[in-house]
Amino acid sequence: MHPEPTALPVAGPAWLAETRRALADLGLPPHWPEESVEAPGLRTSRLADCALRQLAELGLRPDHLLPCTEGGVRFAFSRQGRHAEIEFLNGGEVIATCSSAAGEAPRNWLVSPGGTGFESTFNTIQAFLGA
Repeated sequence: MHPEPTALPVAGPAWLAETRRALADLGLPPHWPEESVEAPGLRTSRLADCALRQLAELGLRPDHLLPCTEGGVRFAFSRQGRHAEIEFLNGGEVIATCSSAAGEAPRNWLVSPGGTGFESTFNTIQAFLGA
């Protein structure tokens, strides 16, 4: 008899695989809200997936994955009255926002896609959220 095959360990936290599936399904009906809103393109989806893996390394899980009205996908985070978003737009732009319920003006900035731009942005969001 041959021994039963064992499952390979999943790299990263348990939520990562589920969140990556949700991202892959985001552009498909019934998850997409309107025909007038452009679903994430392949390049946008791949960039967002890469970002998810980097977020997992930091232990920073998005609370929501949402469509962007400009076309693309948004990761939303919320902790103790503080909110942050990262938008991956089909035009190639990545925009981050931090805001709080305390009435402070929201902070928005363009993110340079890739290693250090993402890393800096994710660390800023993590510190802002107090995660």
